[in-house]
Amino acid sequence: RKWALKEKDTAIYALAKYNKPEDLELISRLKELNPGLFFKACKFNMNDSYKPFLKEYMISIMPKDHFYNEWKSFYKLIADYHDDFSKEIFDMAFSDKVNRTIQKYHLEFIFYAIADSRDGFYDEYLKKLWLQYYFVDEKIVSYFLQKDKTLTIEEMKTTLLNSEKYWNKKDTLDFIIKTLYDNKIDLSDYFSNGIKNDSVHTIEVYMN
Repeated sequence: RKWALKEKDTAIYALAKYNKPEDLELISRLKELNPGLFFKACKFNMNDSYKPFLKEYMISIMPKDHFYNEWKSFYKLIADYHDDFSKEIFDMAFSDKVNRTIQKYHLEFIFYAIADSRDGFYDEYLKKLWLQYYFVDEKIVSYFLQKDKTLTIEEMKTTLLNSEKYWNKKDTLDFIIKTLYDNKIDLSDYFSNGIKNDSVHTIEVYMN
């Protein structure tokens, strides 16, 4: 605490882990000293009083033309609130008010923040990230298969038609191909399309 009182940012963060009410004002100093550590410190005390600052921060980063690593901690904190405020902030990240050149980084951080969500609260964002922005993994596809197999199979077909967009998700594409095959889906057109149009990044998936 002595180090924290001297505004040593890592000491303030360490102090936050004890979750003592008398330290809240001290922890708030991290907003200026080290926003990334502030976002991490907040998880030890999910206080609604932080929300106005978090919304202001979101507004401030929307026009930025480059991203900061602290955004990953920011979006994880927003996801952990798990309420309407979380969705409000996420909707802002998806809006056209975000700098288009780096919007993908905002969405990637959101993806990692909610990828393990399985209670249905963030399903609309997981689906949007998958089908519109190409962020998905095998676990998410499996999750939606269990919830609505018929609809998810159609979405998997769409993914194969746009397989080049998922060039860095080869394991996921492989899982989708095997799942569709197991469900007696004719893959001839998807394979011919993939082999003809995709680049070397995903061609090996089809060849395998």
